[in-house]
Amino acid sequence: MLIIKALNRIKKGTRSSRRLRKFNKLPAILYGKNFDSLSIELDYNDLLNIYNKIDIFKNKIKIFLDDKFFLVKVKNIQYHSFKKKILHIDFFLL
Repeated sequence: MLIIKALNRIKKGTRSSRRLRKFNKLPAILYGKNFDSLSIELDYNDLLNIYNKIDIFKNKIKIFLDDKFFLVKVKNIQYHSFKKKILHIDFFLL
């Protein structure tokens, strides 16, 4: 099973997301049934290594956040319109 380390994102919005991407971080969201959504940030290179190895839409992923593990599945990925770059990712809590 794949494990990704994440951090809580305090600032939200377009400006803060662009700032994250500038420092090689990726904004993401973690949501689920009967669960309040969490805005998180991931290291872009860690996610890219996993993305290139396997089909992340079919596999379950563990996200390590605040000394807790969350079992998630990738629900949606937003890409840049003409560059080969991920802009945002949505995780659904299982």
